[in-house]
Amino acid sequence: MHVRSLRFIIIGGSLLVGLNAGCSRTQPPTFYALASLSPQTRASTLDLRGTTLAVGPVQLPEYVDRPQIVTQESQHRYQLAEFDQWAEPIEDNFSRVLTDNLSSLLSPVQIAVIPWQSDLPATYRVQVDVTQFSGAVGAEAALRARWYIFGKEAKTALVTRQSSFSEAVSDQEYEALVAALSRTVESLSHAITAEIKALQEKATPAP
Repeated sequence: MHVRSLRFIIIGGSLLVGLNAGCSRTQPPTFYALASLSPQTRASTLDLRGTTLAVGPVQLPEYVDRPQIVTQESQHRYQLAEFDQWAEPIEDNFSRVLTDNLSSLLSPVQIAVIPWQSDLPATYRVQVDVTQFSGAVGAEAALRARWYIFGKEAKTALVTRQSSFSEAVSDQEYEALVAALSRTVESLSHAITAEIKALQEKATPAP
């Protein structure tokens, strides 16, 4: 009877050690966010005073719209990173960074960028439907999107485009993947800026 009790205590103690060892391997998640262009970036040479730009809606595929960073392992397989997550909803982060980039590229001194839900009238409105926003560490990041620029009437798009961008991921870290994804959003921002400038040039009467 005494031997059996002792055996139970030893086995139980081993289980507790195993559980504690398992707990010690648990790590807190690391959080990431897309980065905007530097506010000092300026690309516009047009006089855009009085011009307003509304950005949105911006929609991302549901398979990436989740807390975990999603990597594409193959054409048909995706992986959710358990310990590498977005610091805010990625759709909100993407929309904010795109808005910040356009503000910088179109010179915020001369153009006001407003949320698309605003009651203020907008000269142009940009809508973005992202169809791919993913990548793999040590490989590349990719952004594919259909995007539109509407005028004041907002009934028919003045510009309709489909764009694809890719960036190399420098190493096996998720931070490098997020940096590459930020660069794809930067490329999209430059493409939208070029079309807005072209529309504004057409709308500006010759001296």
